Amino acid sequence: MGSSAYPDTVGDLDILIDLKARQTVLSVTLDAPNDKGGRGRIGWLLRQLKDAPSNLAIESYPKNARNGMAAPLSSAIEDPLVLLGPDKKDPAKFTLVARSELGINRRASRKPGFTQSVIAAIESFYGDVLQNLTAHQPNAPQLAPRATPPEIEHSPLPSVDLVEPVAPQVDLRQEAKPVVARPASSQSPVDSSGLPAWFVSRTET
Repeated sequence: MGSSAYPDTVGDLDILIDLKARQTVLSVTLDAPNDKGGRGRIGWLLRQLKDAPSNLAIESYPKNARNGMAAPLSSAIEDPLVLLGPDKKDPAKFTLVARSELGINRRASRKPGFTQSVIAAIESFYGDVLQNLTAHQPNAPQLAPRATPPEIEHSPLPSVDLVEPVAPQVDLRQEAKPVVARPASSQSPVDSSGLPAWFVSRTET
């Protein structure tokens, strides 16, 4: 008996050559989801075996049990409870077993030889069963429902009458200052302040 590991598969492929029975026995073991009940665990497995041969044997084992229940795939599809047994214990793991005829090395025989029959059995089991199996991924923990915040009552604001703004009145008129005309002198064109006689000035009030 030996085993073969394939990347990204649910488990190793166990290979048993039974010379006495002239059979090739292939099997793989995978864990059952621990967040489901017994019927849910079986249903999870059966949904992944849609392309598997009907004579594929399914063995279910409860936790810490050495002996389990076994049934062909066709029977498990008709009644999944056959894999629970009389005590109805939830299965902790499943083992899928496929048996095929072992070839013999005879030149006169048209059947495949020993090596060819083993290779064909491995390819068939991998393509029909192993590559379609995925390990169970539990759901992420869920947050508790958020409490609904209390509604806040908004009282209506009092109405306010709007008025038009009044622009301030500004007197743009400036106070005029008196004008004093200085008399012209006939004798001199310049007065005593040094300004011409015709010069007119504003006086401060």
